[in-house]
Amino acid sequence: MLISKLAQRHVKSNPSSLSQSLAFIATCGFYNYMRKNIENKNECGGILAYVNKDEDNAQDFMMQNAHFLQKYPYHQCGIALRDQVSNKVEVRKFTSLGEEQWADQLEHVDHDQFMNKSRISVPQEEDCFFKMSESFTNQDEKIKSRLGVLHSRYASTKGAIKENMAHPHSDEKSRVIVFHNGFIANYEDLAKQLYKNQGIKSETDSQLIAKLIGVEMDQGLSVKDAVKSVIEKKLMGTWKLAVMSVEQPDHIYFVKNSGNFIIGQSPNSVVVSTQDVVFNEGTVKCETHKIPNNHLVDLKDDCTFTMEKLEKKISVERQPKSGFDHIFEEEIYESADAVNAAIDFGKKFISNHQVYLGGFEDQKEELKLIQNLIIAANGSSKLAADYGAHIMKTLQIFNTVRVFDGHDIKKGDLAKVQQGGYLTLSQSGESMHLISALQAARNQDLTCINVVNVEDSPITKVGENLSAQGFDNSQNKNIGLYMKAGYCYCDVKSFIPEIVCMALVALWFSDAKTKKQNKEQKKLRQHIIEDLEMLNLRLKHALTDPYKNQYKEVGAFLRDHENLFILAKGTGFMIATYIAEKFTQVTTMHAEAYPSGEFRHGPLSMIDEAERTPVIFIVLNDEHLTQVISNIGQVRERGATIVVISLLKDITKIMDVSRIQFLIQLQPTESMFSALQACTALQMICYYASRAKGLNPDQQVFDAIDFNHEFQ
Repeated sequence: MLISKLAQRHVKSNPSSLSQSLAFIATCGFYNYMRKNIENKNECGGILAYVNKDEDNAQDFMMQNAHFLQKYPYHQCGIALRDQVSNKVEVRKFTSLGEEQWADQLEHVDHDQFMNKSRISVPQEEDCFFKMSESFTNQDEKIKSRLGVLHSRYASTKGAIKENMAHPHSDEKSRVIVFHNGFIANYEDLAKQLYKNQGIKSETDSQLIAKLIGVEMDQGLSVKDAVKSVIEKKLMGTWKLAVMSVEQPDHIYFVKNSGNFIIGQSPNSVVVSTQDVVFNEGTVKCETHKIPNNHLVDLKDDCTFTMEKLEKKISVERQPKSGFDHIFEEEIYESADAVNAAIDFGKKFISNHQVYLGGFEDQKEELKLIQNLIIAANGSSKLAADYGAHIMKTLQIFNTVRVFDGHDIKKGDLAKVQQGGYLTLSQSGESMHLISALQAARNQDLTCINVVNVEDSPITKVGENLSAQGFDNSQNKNIGLYMKAGYCYCDVKSFIPEIVCMALVALWFSDAKTKKQNKEQKKLRQHIIEDLEMLNLRLKHALTDPYKNQYKEVGAFLRDHENLFILAKGTGFMIATYIAEKFTQVTTMHAEAYPSGEFRHGPLSMIDEAERTPVIFIVLNDEHLTQVISNIGQVRERGATIVVISLLKDITKIMDVSRIQFLIQLQPTESMFSALQACTALQMICYYASRAKGLNPDQQVFDAIDFNHEFQ
């Protein structure tokens, strides 16, 4: 039964073909291995490289081991072999089906449906690996080769299944070929710069890497130095690269910053692969080592290799849009517009108390059964998840809602969760920790939901990979919601839209799980929807000129200070925590967030009256108001410089403001999202403080990102 399902998923088999039968048997041969060993990393394809210093058997090796790259779904494959006779590189690319046939199959499949399919069924004679095998079988003479690279590619979007999308890619002058797995986060910026400066276009991030290496070579750099320069100075994201020179194909260069790249060495040959199954289950017998992150491996045709550690040297090259001095400022403004995109400009609200989420509706009956929800997120996304959990608890949707940092979640946290659901919140969908945790949640039979911004990100394909590994495809339910915030330079643009999306999820569950409509719950949902519809205008109001002048004044004051405290309670504290991280990142200040009421004794002693230590308060009209006001008085008596961000109608009615040095009175609201207005104000203060200190906030964001950056 399992083999029958596997056959249906991969090909429509033809028993008369020996090569087809062998390919199918090979696939089934490692079926059990794949079911038991779901990897912690999510791949959009694979890379297999081979060098032999004595035998001309690279073509045979690739054909015998190609099936290992079929571990994940694929649409295309490509191979490069160095011909020992001519010393030229033979490149062949293959696509499952042709472009016209793909167009016919996908004519009535929308983008979301395409993203939720593990693979479109193809006849075996149209399978790209079968085409490759046939091309070598039918040639007059076998290519005598001792060195080569094989690659498989999974197309993430409908429009990306084109012949020219298969790897390898080349630079404009066809001097270098590049095989790439991963996701380049700053692709759009780099592509625009490349076209503006050199007039060179690229359709994908993988093509872009090859073009950039070529540009570096135009400056006189060798292939190796060009690869180093692009990795160290240009790319942000994740990558596993194999690079060959066309003119001198006696070296293969490998580098990665995430996932596995394994190198196996025997006396006469070297194998490099992204798939450890090549070494564990194949015929390769050699000593293996994992290539460390950010190390460039130079593999020579004599089977020797060297390894060089790379250093991050990225500098900001992208220019902000017209009207903005920095990208950081630009994205604060774009965040307000991204709120409207998240709610689909109000189209997601099908009544004054109901929302429609297309990615949830097909599995509505299963989702309604969730009583205990686990949310996993990283970095600022976790703070957005905390905010979303607060909304869910307010709406009394689930018995329990727990939020975990993606780095800390363990299998034990997922085990024995009755009527459990698992939600991943991520801007990029690239985090390996979140991908691993999501796979573990699926193994525990939790109902899994993704809320992400990047549509073709690896985390959206976890369900596809599981079904491709032999699991029942009927259980492949990719349930999720896209934020639609567009390209995000940093979390300044995505943070508030993430909270909005969490609110949409909470509203959907509140309505779907309510068997008998509760008037109070219905009224609360109505208020939340009204506030979401108004949020864009309220955020933009906080960005008008009178407020900007106040932000600049506070920023100028912070110029000469190294310490900052931000105090709030409830949702305000979640924002305070996020903003403290931004201040530390962008201004180099030591910034800490404390809940109002807990800033006493030890923390109070850190206020230096002589230094006029700045303390920012977020004052919301909620159940914590009295405690926050009391805390302002305590801190003021210590001689601190008080900055108040108020959402009250008239704060003067409840306290003496004469000793508040900076009072910023935002548009008064009594909303569940009032803290987000304060968030926008504080983002602007952070921006102006960075500028007042003579810093470039965009470069500060770059410098704060580890070279081993894991996206949120």
